[in-house]
Amino acid sequence: MKRIQLAEQRVASMVGADVERLQALLDLARALLFHFPQRAVAVALEAAALASAQKDADGYFDAMHVQASGSLALSDLDGADAAIEKAQAAALGPAQGARVLTLRATRVQRGGDLARGLALIFEAMQLWERVDAALLFRSAATHNIAGTLFAQLGDYPGAIEQFQLALDRVDHNVDDDIYGVVSNNLGRAHRELRQFERAEEVLVAALARFPDDDASFGRAIQLVNLGMVQVEAGRPAEGRRQSALAQQIGAAGGYPRVVAAAHHTLGLAFQGEGDLAAAKVEFEAAMRIRSEMGERIDLAETQVCYAQLLRELHEHAAAETLLLGLIGGGSQATALVRARVDALHLLYQINRERGDLAQALDYHVAYAEQNRVLVNDASALQYQALQERYRHEQLMREREAERARGAAFEALAHTDPLTGIPNRRFADAHIDAAVAHAKATGRALSVCILDIDYFKRVNDLYSHEAGDSVLHAVGQLLQSQLRDGDVVARYGGEEFVVVFSGASVQQAEEATVRLLSAVRQHDWSGRHPALSVTMSAGVADISSGFDRAALLAAADTALYRAKAAGRDRVARSG
Repeated sequence: MKRIQLAEQRVASMVGADVERLQALLDLARALLFHFPQRAVAVALEAAALASAQKDADGYFDAMHVQASGSLALSDLDGADAAIEKAQAAALGPAQGARVLTLRATRVQRGGDLARGLALIFEAMQLWERVDAALLFRSAATHNIAGTLFAQLGDYPGAIEQFQLALDRVDHNVDDDIYGVVSNNLGRAHRELRQFERAEEVLVAALARFPDDDASFGRAIQLVNLGMVQVEAGRPAEGRRQSALAQQIGAAGGYPRVVAAAHHTLGLAFQGEGDLAAAKVEFEAAMRIRSEMGERIDLAETQVCYAQLLRELHEHAAAETLLLGLIGGGSQATALVRARVDALHLLYQINRERGDLAQALDYHVAYAEQNRVLVNDASALQYQALQERYRHEQLMREREAERARGAAFEALAHTDPLTGIPNRRFADAHIDAAVAHAKATGRALSVCILDIDYFKRVNDLYSHEAGDSVLHAVGQLLQSQLRDGDVVARYGGEEFVVVFSGASVQQAEEATVRLLSAVRQHDWSGRHPALSVTMSAGVADISSGFDRAALLAAADTALYRAKAAGRDRVARSG
């Protein structure tokens, strides 16, 4: 909630229609989305108008994305469809394309078309593989919807895997709102696996992010699902308290989905406590709201629960009428077939209990057939999901291998094969970048050129093999003596370069004295009993010139002064 307050204050402090106000409106709309979707949609519309006037395509896309997400949360499906189309028209690049596909998957999932939802969500996942790593936190929404689709298919382990991937994305970009959504769904998936303790643990942790006086959509949804877990875990009184609080928040905030879900859960809680009359009132309220919202899957779930309650009340005729209406629907959406299977099984039980065995047998046959259809359809979709997941994982492995090969080739291209330290190509690029950074920030920068004294004598007296061994040892010695952030490279022949980031010329000189001492004191007798090695060095700092050539030339001049002065020493430029 603090995030919302800060965003509101920022918007209130701005006047006019400038770029900063647009960004402030978008930040506020995103902050409101999970908590107050109705307000988020209103702010997004204002942002969209401003972005359109400024011809800001990215800003317009973000505004339409928030509007579509908020409309889906409010079950305003016509509004969601219109906003999704506008977002699609404004989308540029794979990241925005993936976000539109995720919205479309959410929309069709709400209608029960799981096959289409799966196709869209895997298409979105493929697009996410093409975006910059810095944008991947936005893919959390895609993994979240993938998880809800897998859950509806009955693949709860797969759903949990997707929800965990979403949480991993969120952790890199701390966003309590998205965290709340995903945690909520993760808790539900554990609930479906009857892992009530784990489900409650997840939901309680998510609720802890909200203050006790929070009256947001997000907190209400968490309360509803925690209530459902407690009811199904055999603690209906606890579940009833959570759901009643959620219902109050939902009614006050104008969140019909929350209110309907709370009534449904309250119905189950009262039923569990044996108060069937109160349960009946709650289920009827849930059905009325879900019917008005057009939430077919949720409505079917409540209708089945209500029919079971009517059966317990021995109101068999009313239960049968409701169930016959449910099985008469023409949709073949897998999520709705599941409700029809449950309805047919209840019809079988009702007719058997009242002694109409012939009718009970007919319903049992229909139940078996519909259950076969459900299992086949769900299995086909699960197989499709498994294939897509396998293909996606294969693609990720291939791309990771390709990236690893590219990194290996890059390392080879910038590594000196004899010494194992960076080469001249790497040093030139690094110095260019360091000089540019020093110019932009005013940070100190120094460079040192070191040369092995009388190296030709090493080759002539002790062999070229001994010379190569000395070069390798010197490179490793220099690298081992440097601070984090400093870089040494072999620059050619027996010459090395050290880049001292953030160091003055005096500090670089002192560090170079230590490097020369390390080389001088090293035990070289293992290569030849008579061998000794020293180095001469020249140091220059950024004041010698704001480009690589000038900096290296100044260090090189200082190196020749060190050699002329007797070698095995360091000289400073200037």
